[in-house]
Amino acid sequence: MIEINKYKEKTGAKVIMTVHDYHIVSASNSLSYYENAEKKFFKEPPSFKVLLTKKLDRRSYVYGLARLVQWYPYYSVLNLQKNV
Repeated sequence: MIEINKYKEKTGAKVIMTVHDYHIVSASNSLSYYENAEKKFFKEPPSFKVLLTKKLDRRSYVYGLARLVQWYPYYSVLNLQKNV
């Protein structure tokens, strides 16, 4: 993501991001969660605590937690959301 951002700045080129690319930016890639098998949407970007308590994946909490463990470093450590 950082290299893509540098390329955009250097060349002025437009870079198309796909939904698959967006997965590395957000643990809740559609700002959605599941409650009683019903898909709902966060009204504002959720905090880490909220992400931990919501079911982010329709399959189970474990899948949602795996997403969070995988993607949280992108937010907190690498701060990659600023590069999209």
